[in-house]
Amino acid sequence: MQNWKTRHPLVLTLLFAALAYGWSYLCWRPILNDIKPNLFGMAPQSLALMLLGGFGPTAAAIILSLVSGGPREVGALLGRATRWRVNGFWYLLAFLFPLLAIGGGVAIYATLGHNPGPVRWDHWWIIAAFYGVAIFLGPLLEETGWRGFAQPVLFNRYGIFVTGMITGTLWTFWHTPLWFAAEGSSLSGGGLNAVSLGCYWLFLTGQSVAAAWMMSKARGSVIIAMILHQGMNAGAMGWLFYDIPAADKPWVFEQLPVIAIWALVGLGLMFGAMRGRVMAADQD
Repeated sequence: MQNWKTRHPLVLTLLFAALAYGWSYLCWRPILNDIKPNLFGMAPQSLALMLLGGFGPTAAAIILSLVSGGPREVGALLGRATRWRVNGFWYLLAFLFPLLAIGGGVAIYATLGHNPGPVRWDHWWIIAAFYGVAIFLGPLLEETGWRGFAQPVLFNRYGIFVTGMITGTLWTFWHTPLWFAAEGSSLSGGGLNAVSLGCYWLFLTGQSVAAAWMMSKARGSVIIAMILHQGMNAGAMGWLFYDIPAADKPWVFEQLPVIAIWALVGLGLMFGAMRGRVMAADQD
């Protein structure tokens, strides 16, 4: 495994992606007409397949780790996924980055002459509930695969930026089956076009670069990526700006934040913070 990680990182990553894509596609293909924006409004069997499909990246990581290195390699993978003893600054930054990114999208919306309405602080309890429930969906299901396995494989060869771009691109197109669901995802139900797809790719690759940087400083802790991922899910922040017209919300929370995300990444690259190749994720 270590030889493959150092000599053929891209091949190993593509093998991982093939397993993750295949697992998720097999789970999601039968339920594309049953997926709903409110997952808990789905039939139990469809919800089970939806969640099982979301587990695809982590399943692929566990399978490859087990086949190549046995229980010890799986233990190292799970160790990165549960590594919580890191400097508290990185927890704070993983929480603040999404606020700056999504808040930046709202600020741009207002600058363009639109009225976002008052900040609905009274919705704090909905946001707290969202964080409590949705962490068990995307972040916990996916991140052990994307950030716990694929990212360390690529990191020492390609560095923060390229690793983030490769992982983010694979992450973007892993969602492809969901785009053809009748409803239920940000790009399904008629919203799929070149602009929305391009913004979605930039949204996830920018987030992925930020995650690669934060994890490189936080001993490879996947928990940091989970917190970042959770915050970037637009559903939580949207409740603070509930009065924005529904037709504008995809633009405000999914497309305009791309500008803020890449402004933050650009500053990190400009000042050298997001450069580097030494990552503590595989020092176990």
